[in-house]
Amino acid sequence: MRLAPPTKECALALFVAACSVSGCSHSQGGASAPLFGAIHAGPEANRGPNFLAQSSSYDAPRLVPTKISSPALVPSSTSPPRGVERRIVAGVRIERHLGGGMATAERLPEQPSMALEVPARLGGGFLFVVGGRSIVRSETWLSWPSQIFQSPWVISDLEFGLDRIFVRFSDGSREGIDPRTGDRIGFGAFPAAPTVTQIVALDAWRAIAIADLVGVVATFDAGSTWVPITVPGKVRRVFARDEALHLESIDERGEKLDFEVRGPQQLVRSSPPATATQDRDMSLSARWLALAVEEGWPLDDRSALVLHEGDLLRIDLASGLVVERVPKVLRGSDARCQAIPMGEPGGFGFTCAEKAGETAIYLFDRAKGNLTPAGRWATPRAVLSSGNGLISIKGSCLPDGPPTAGAFCVRARNGSFRETFVERGERARFVPMSDGSFVVFDPPTAAFQGDLRITVGGRTNTVPLNMSLVPHAMERGLRYGVWLDGFEERRSGVIGGWLNVGGTMVGCEVSIDGTLLFGPPLDVGNAFVAGRYGSAWGYESTDGGMHWNAVDAPLAEPGENAGAATTTRATGPVGSLSRNWLRIGWGAKPPRGALVAPVVAGAVSRRTELELALSCVRAPDKALPAGNALDAPVASVVPTLTKDDESIVVDVNASLSRHRGTTLARIYAWRPKHADASSSAKWMIRWTSDSTGRVRTSAIAAMPRSLTDALVAHWGGAQRQFGFELLLARADEDHALLVIRQYGREDLPFELEQGSAPFAVTRSDGEGLRDTTSAIRLLGQWYVATSTSELAELWRLESGRAVSIASVPRAGAELRSAVALGGDAVARAVGIIVEGARVPGARNPTQWMLPISIDRGVPGTPFALPRFGESSAEARTCGVDAEGFNAEVPWSISSKFRVGTADGWVLTTSVRGIFQREGGCMSYVHGTLSKGGELHSERVHPMAPVPRARVSISEQGGKRVLYDCSTSAE
Repeated sequence: MRLAPPTKECALALFVAACSVSGCSHSQGGASAPLFGAIHAGPEANRGPNFLAQSSSYDAPRLVPTKISSPALVPSSTSPPRGVERRIVAGVRIERHLGGGMATAERLPEQPSMALEVPARLGGGFLFVVGGRSIVRSETWLSWPSQIFQSPWVISDLEFGLDRIFVRFSDGSREGIDPRTGDRIGFGAFPAAPTVTQIVALDAWRAIAIADLVGVVATFDAGSTWVPITVPGKVRRVFARDEALHLESIDERGEKLDFEVRGPQQLVRSSPPATATQDRDMSLSARWLALAVEEGWPLDDRSALVLHEGDLLRIDLASGLVVERVPKVLRGSDARCQAIPMGEPGGFGFTCAEKAGETAIYLFDRAKGNLTPAGRWATPRAVLSSGNGLISIKGSCLPDGPPTAGAFCVRARNGSFRETFVERGERARFVPMSDGSFVVFDPPTAAFQGDLRITVGGRTNTVPLNMSLVPHAMERGLRYGVWLDGFEERRSGVIGGWLNVGGTMVGCEVSIDGTLLFGPPLDVGNAFVAGRYGSAWGYESTDGGMHWNAVDAPLAEPGENAGAATTTRATGPVGSLSRNWLRIGWGAKPPRGALVAPVVAGAVSRRTELELALSCVRAPDKALPAGNALDAPVASVVPTLTKDDESIVVDVNASLSRHRGTTLARIYAWRPKHADASSSAKWMIRWTSDSTGRVRTSAIAAMPRSLTDALVAHWGGAQRQFGFELLLARADEDHALLVIRQYGREDLPFELEQGSAPFAVTRSDGEGLRDTTSAIRLLGQWYVATSTSELAELWRLESGRAVSIASVPRAGAELRSAVALGGDAVARAVGIIVEGARVPGARNPTQWMLPISIDRGVPGTPFALPRFGESSAEARTCGVDAEGFNAEVPWSISSKFRVGTADGWVLTTSVRGIFQREGGCMSYVHGTLSKGGELHSERVHPMAPVPRARVSISEQGGKRVLYDCSTSAE
């Protein structure tokens, strides 16, 4: 409904009305012009209706925060709407238009962990992550959402893709979904990399990402190609802003750099936008709603009428906007006015208290839109609503008369006044009834039973209170409690009001026959009441406290201090205000189905076993002996030791998990007693092959100073932090690499060769290696990998010098920095192997390999390795002569092997395979026979000439037995 601005005649009428209030002379017979057009508030308006239900936009009372001073969830968007601010506080979605107005949606069962505005190219709407594992979608920001996706994994982020949304989980893995339906649709155009830490798509053609082993890559052709972007400094994040792709990096001086990525290798330095001070206190609109709750009256067009500071305002309860204002309806702007029901059913007016002490009453004519004076007194008066259109004013009806104790002035519905006197009126509760009678309620006290005095036609009848239906627990409270003023006629022959018993608000009703009834005590604290309305946190009453209903309430306050007491509380026909929340409207929240379905039991795979269809026979090699082949007396290993020498033996473990706790090498060092270890100590090392168990021994050599420092603690010197690790060459039993780790310092690598002295290795620039993670021997040379959270580097050892041949970026500190190596002699390439993100449906993270040419040092494109431990279909066997990258990868899962006619479960720990882009095969498997398991050693059937893998199984007693196994039928 649109109201026309006041005309000249209307303005004159307003002036006349203002004069009548202020005491200036005016024509009593003049009719006042309409302020607004006809406004209809139906007869049920003063009975607590849910007036918002009349609009299709709202089907329940809604919550509005009065301020947002604590952080709120802001939805992500590639192109946020201009002039609109959106927030979510305690599950309440808020939309504020900077031009004015604020709308809120029905509260979600819980605060979402993230919200995403979906671009129109992906179907539009909004996605919310609730419960940590579910995604719900709404067509608009304020509409009720429905669930479209559920996962057993915790969702950590939602990301824009070119043609889909990527759901990222807490372990770094992702799934691509259709944001319209939630269907899983795979990865589509996605960078080939072990892990992508960040990805942002600007539209269907342009996207940018940070990928492990690859760095920053971007696509400008809808994902057909991903090109690397050379970034000055260390990249920190990629993002979209102002319809362009951006990246942020840190230079050597620590300065933050912002670049716009316009194309392949087209970076343009840009300045970050000025940080705007966001108005998180959204009380501009909320204060009008709060004013409507405190002082206004609801209309049937979802608005409320308020008389405030001399202006007549119509406030839209959906947006909080003042949609119409008639200024200076009252000449003074210091009047505090309160809406009350007056006149015919559905009618209302305002009672105003001015600072000068005057009291005035105004009636609003709904049909004519007029606000007309209905009474004025020169002194402060208590104006009470009877709930039936009649009002009573304590004191004489004379405008200048004193507020005489016991006197009441009653205004009838037709505007006439009638004065009456009530004995003991200072305590009695006076209620004029709609049938013309007066009811005076004398509450009981410790010495008084209490009664009703009913006056009809000048005759008064006294009825004692009947308290037979009063609960025993309430008897003391009704005599010593505080009976609040403002009793009303609730229905024909029944009045009602409130009793405060020790801070607990209790509603009561009294029939004209004297029967006293009480509603249930609401002992939840901080309840506040007005007329037939009662509010408490999570409860409401619209029948004067005779019934309390549970209603929706946030678990947290939107302010900074959630536990602090709120200074303003109010309740009335428009709604309630408490704890920095407005509740606009009354009534229960409509029943809805569960927004988030429970996680289906068994949705997360708990499978820890794989029935691998391998047919095995005993290998022709003899079984490896039980125990450790290095367990030999020191004297037999170093026969040159004399009684004048002191010696030490240091065990060295390998880095692979299957060998942890197993000694694969021993360092032997000795020196003459009381001699200088740095000049006279000697050493040697013995190591075993992990496949055959054969022992290899280095030559005796003078101990270098670096190793002397490492072993000084064993000789009683100062304690230092050292670790010893053996990196075995998988294809060459006669060579190994010993790495001594100095925690917080450089590593000490030594090349080992059967019969030769250990050879110390340093970098070509004279520095030492750090963070050595893996080594491989290929074409007669060692290749070593070092890795940190930001960089992986490949080194070649040439005559004791480590020369860098390639370096690749790591995606971030969140990833494991360790890498492994594989080698392809035919392709003359080394492959860096890292752990990537888990793919959908997989139980474990996927291993990825990045090929690097050893001649040119040029990295290729990463590719995923087969998941031997996930699917028996990928676990095919092959011989060691197969072409591809020879590498070892972890495989921690129980697998079922068949040897002859017997089956046995074997805990596999690692597998050596031959890998190519097209797939891979197993060439050597390590495992341990399960407790109580048994495998037949005899050869039952000859095996067909098919590719076979060597399987090394540790049986009971520590004995290792070798088998030749194949996935093909015998």
